[in-house]
Amino acid sequence: EIAIRLAEAWVRDKKPAEALDLLSQSFVSKHPAAPFWKGMALLGLGRLAEAVESLTPLLEDPEGPFFTEAGFTMESIQMALGNPEAALETLDILAHNADPALGTKASLHRVEILLDAGRHKDASEAMPDAATLKPADRPVTAFLEAQLQLAEGHPDEATAGFQTLVDQPQVQSSHRYHLAVLGLAEALRAAKKP
Repeated sequence: EIAIRLAEAWVRDKKPAEALDLLSQSFVSKHPAAPFWKGMALLGLGRLAEAVESLTPLLEDPEGPFFTEAGFTMESIQMALGNPEAALETLDILAHNADPALGTKASLHRVEILLDAGRHKDASEAMPDAATLKPADRPVTAFLEAQLQLAEGHPDEATAGFQTLVDQPQVQSSHRYHLAVLGLAEALRAAKKP
């Protein structure tokens, strides 16, 4: 247990090479947390594909302590590697988890990827049911719904959705707010086209 804590400390202290050396030792490598910290160390070294390989077994145990973090880390790495299909598969595993909050978060990530890929019908089908949303998820969902409306050629509906978000900057991150402003401008421009 002490060796795992040391590996974790080295990863957090941006010393991934030292952590990876320790995690390669036989007395540490069999610890249940070793694949996660090995994945994080490999990520810190820029060895992205190997990091995904190390994290993958953690998705087999939905009750495991690193299931959620490993899954979302894998999704980010897979997107960085230019592999959105693998990221969608990872998110599908997370979305079908018994935890509704985790399922909603994974579904919203899926919708973002599908929208970026131009797969509007799939994005619409992946949108979580409004009844399952927590208040914290509503601004993100509203943003994605407005994006979907714009992508499907409904600029008036998109304008209304983006305008609601622009009128409520306090309920979202500044990044999401700025994206809503840009979305509103794009929707208004699209609405004026003949």
